[in-house]
Amino acid sequence: MRGANVELPAYALLKSHKDAEDARDAERRGAERRGPEAQRKRVMIDDLSYQIGAAMVAHSDLGPGLNEKTYDACFGDQLSALGLQFEHQVRFPVMSCGSPLSSTFRIDYVVRKAVIIEIKAVEIIHPVHVAQLRSYLMTGLTLGLIINFNVVHLRDGIKRIVNAYIPNTEV
Repeated sequence: MRGANVELPAYALLKSHKDAEDARDAERRGAERRGPEAQRKRVMIDDLSYQIGAAMVAHSDLGPGLNEKTYDACFGDQLSALGLQFEHQVRFPVMSCGSPLSSTFRIDYVVRKAVIIEIKAVEIIHPVHVAQLRSYLMTGLTLGLIINFNVVHLRDGIKRIVNAYIPNTEV
């Protein structure tokens, strides 16, 4: 995301779920006037904005330099505060030649059964972290985020991976 001009909706960082819902409803009414394709895109962008907004709040509260578990707990609290449906430390079986192995994937967060989020607190995101997320995406989900909290500006610590993009995915 470095160098990209990504603009989050104003309500992405709102801590009050009611205020965020009111702002999101106003945006959706505008998307309804523009048609069903705009409506689908808006829902996906809104949901991603909330997840990144939760990470930004956690990063602003804690700053860089702490361990991964601390950021994990704070990020989970922010997702809960926003009222987003999520699962934490989700286990998925590892498949080999069509049969499950005794080992399992342990995914940090699955938000709204659509987005995998991996929390990191490392110096840089290495290719092995991206490969790990790509392996997780083989579970059938299409979007994954690696969020590295050990950066001065969180925008420099977010890596987005899309697998088998399906344009009509409802969240």
